[in-house]
This record gives sequence, C-alpha cells and structure tokens, in this order.
Amino acid sequence: MHRRVLISVLGIVLAAVVIGGAYAGEGRIDADGATVRWSQTGPVRGEADVRLTRGNSISAARLAVEGADVAGKIEPFPATGDTAAILFLVDTSDPRRQSVIDRIAGDIAQLTAAAPGHRRYGLARFDKDVTVVVPLGSDPAAVAASAATLRAEGRITQLHLSAVNALKVLARSGATRLALVLFTDGLSEDREYTSEHVIQAASRMGAAIYSFGYARVLKEATSLQGLRLMAEKTGGAYAESIADAPIPPTALQDPFKGLETGGRIAFDLAALQSPLGPRSVSGRLFLTTDAGAVAVAVPVSVPALPWRQAVRRPPVQAALAGGAAAVLFVIIWIARRRRAAVPAASDRAPARPEPSVHATLQFLDSDGRVYEMRKESIVIGRGSGDEYDNDVVLENDSVSAVHAAIRRQRDGSYVIADLDSANGVIVNGQQVTSGTIAPNDVCELGDVRFRFARADQADRPLAAPPGAKPETPPSEQETVDVKAAEQRP
Repeated sequence: MHRRVLISVLGIVLAAVVIGGAYAGEGRIDADGATVRWSQTGPVRGEADVRLTRGNSISAARLAVEGADVAGKIEPFPATGDTAAILFLVDTSDPRRQSVIDRIAGDIAQLTAAAPGHRRYGLARFDKDVTVVVPLGSDPAAVAASAATLRAEGRITQLHLSAVNALKVLARSGATRLALVLFTDGLSEDREYTSEHVIQAASRMGAAIYSFGYARVLKEATSLQGLRLMAEKTGGAYAESIADAPIPPTALQDPFKGLETGGRIAFDLAALQSPLGPRSVSGRLFLTTDAGAVAVAVPVSVPALPWRQAVRRPPVQAALAGGAAAVLFVIIWIARRRRAAVPAASDRAPARPEPSVHATLQFLDSDGRVYEMRKESIVIGRGSGDEYDNDVVLENDSVSAVHAAIRRQRDGSYVIADLDSANGVIVNGQQVTSGTIAPNDVCELGDVRFRFARADQADRPLAAPPGAKPETPPSEQETVDVKAAEQRP
C-alpha cells in the first residue's frame, strides 16, 4: 500500500515538473510613462495592453526573460475589436447648484462632439448613490441631450461610494479601455469611503479617472484636491472651474486621446520553453515610444518544453535517472523499516492464561454435574437470556429468576447471599439471608441442592455419582437440568 501511494505521488510530481504548465493571471502594472495590463492566454502566448501616460505611440517592444529576448508584435490602439467605455458621472446632490449643472451639460456636449466609432459613451448621476441615466454605448447626441435635462434634487452627497459603484458599471461593459469622468464640487458626506478607495478600485480594473471640479466660491477650492489626486493616480486628467469661471477650453478638446495611446503587444513565448517544466519568473518589458524609453517589470510563466523534446535533453535524462534511483531507494528503505517493525515470535507477549478454578458446586439431585467457579462472584437463578445476568441457570420452577449469589472475599472466604428469592437460601439445614459457606457445606435453592468445595482445600467434595464427570462450563452461562430433581428429605 505504502509503495503504491509513494510511486503515484512521485509520478504525479515528476509529470507536473516535466509536462505541466501554468499561466500567469491578468494583472495591471503602473510604471513611469505607461500603464500595462499583462496576461498569458496560453502556454506560449503573452499579451500586454499598454496605455502610455507620456507620448502616444510605441515603435518597438521586447520581453527579456532569464537572458532570452522575445520581440513583440505591436497593434496600435484601437486594434480590431477594441473599444473604449466612457461614463460621465454628474453630481446632482445640491439644489443650489442647478446653474453649475447647466454648465456641466454644455461641457458634456463639447466632450461628446468627438465621437470615434470605438467609443461607448454613457451618462449617470449621483447624490447618495449612482443612477444610470443613459447606458453605455448610446448615441453621443442622446447623452448630451439627457445631460441638459439633469436637475439638482438630492440632499446627501456620497461622492466616493458613488464613484466606486460607477466603476463597477464600467467594468461590466467589457470594453478594452475604461474611463470615469467626474463632474462635482468635490464635497462629500461619505463615512466609509475615501478617494483612496476610488483609486484602488480604478487601478484593479485599469480604469482612468477624469475629474472636472466646480467650486462655487474660492474657499471651497480645497475640496477639489481629492479630484486632482484621483486623476493623477489613475492616468487621467484634471481641470477645474472656480466661481463662474469656465473650464479651460483646452481641457475640453478631446482629453480622452490619452486613454487611447499605445496599443496591444503580442509575444510568442515558445523560445522561452524550459525542459525543467513551467515556473514563474520576473521579466522586463522594454518599450520604445515617441516620448522615450519605458521599462516595466511583468510576471511571466515560463512554459514547459513538450515532453518528447524534453526527455531528449541530457539534463532531463539525468534528472529522470536520478529521480528513478531516489524512488527505488525510498521503496527499499520503507520495506526494511516495515520488516524491522514486525516483532519476532520470541518477543511477542505470551497468550493470556485462562482463569483458574478456585471453587466448585456439585449438584446432588440431578446427574451430579459440577460447576467450576472461575470468577470472583457468580449469580444463580432460573432466568436465562440477555435480560438476566445469571452465571448458573437452574431449570426448576422452585428456583427464582435471580435467586442467589456466591462471592469470594478478599480474605479467601466465600459468602452466599439470597437475592430476594421466593423460596430462600438454606445452608446445612439453616435458612440464611447472607452467610459464609465452607467446603462440604450443602446449599439448597428451592428444590435444588449442591455441595460447595474450594479448590485450594485439602478436603474434597464427596464423590460424584457413578459416571459423573466435571465439565467446564460455557464461557457465559452454565445450565443445569434439575427438572427431575428429587424433593428434599
């Protein structure tokens, strides 16, 4: 059993090392000059979706892993099937700000004027939570028209909670690039969420936040700092309006171009295949852009070399031979340990001896059978079966179901006791409730008589009738047939 289990486990481990494969999961990496979303979609395919935070285009890309370089195939964004989801989120929590909301509607109209086919616009409003007004993918003109109908009706402002929930709406879009565009004064009554929660949520999904801050008066401008931080930390953009000053026109001239920089880079990882199986290592992605060089560390799962090729490699052959030798050694070691663990016959514990006979009961009125007493205490009665605990069963109607007990004392003497029987216990002609009995004493239980004897006494019981032989009783009960017993004299 141990050998089979050991061989199976070692075989599985060896197969996993030589044949198996594991791919790195998708992850977003921020670097100086770029945001990279890296994934491995197969044993020999890696892909990087690169959004540049400096510059617009990538001219060359290579992946360096353990001294080997793999050139990447670049597809500028938007490649075939790429989309960008852009959700406008407007603060409608303060009725005093209706004039600001009207200005925001005009700004949204300018932002949607540039509407390339790969963009998917949507509109939502918030006070204490998010309400989607126009779903993502709607016509840009419909988004602008709906923004003009927004009204400030809320009473509670939960900016950060609403932003996190709006990011969840974006994530469900399935778009390649994601952008959340905030229009707010930055004031918030959140108790549990902060701008840091928004930044973390955006970073996990690779979304950029574009913040447009509208402060009614100069002293409220400090509340816009959180909006600036969210934009800077996620690779978006920030612009502000103080009092009646408009948003700078340059900030409204298609700021989403920064969302659509870089592109998708595919890598064929077959050149990295290892004869010793898959393993996770750190690689370096080197990019040449129109704004300079960018280097990004990415997690790479080195693929395994196919086993037919792997076993031809001398290092693998040596590893297999060494592994087989190790398995054989372990099997022999286990076999020897198991053999040594079995004790020799002479070392085994001797069999437990059967309890010796220390007293006998010779029944006088039947066929002279002898009951050998081996226990410290026995119970005598007519009842049989599991409901009674009789050691000696007397099949005679004059005997009660549980009639009497005989017990050996610590000093070696014996006592007989009546167990509330109907006809009592008589010893040598005298009725007793409990009393000591000695060798050759005759005891009567109803119509049944027996002579008591001790095995360690010189005195022996009277000879049994001719032909009577002592019998060893069954392990649990001795049944004595006394139905034909004679009546007492």
